[in-house]
Amino acid sequence: MMRYICRGDEVLVDGEWYPVVGFSLMHKPNGPTTGSVFTDKPIGAFEHCLGYRLEYSKITDVREREQ
Repeated sequence: MMRYICRGDEVLVDGEWYPVVGFSLMHKPNGPTTGSVFTDKPIGAFEHCLGYRLEYSKITDVREREQ
């Protein structure tokens, strides 16, 4: 189980790390977490004022961003 995602973290998708600039997630106590994470690194669909959308289900790891 991954830890909670915060702005400023990085998420791993298809072997590449992406910075988190925002998210819209639904945490269910007895079910899977669903939703999207947004990044400023180009990938997938771009959402105006939010960034590039990454589906939560495609994230394989999360870490604090290296400074």
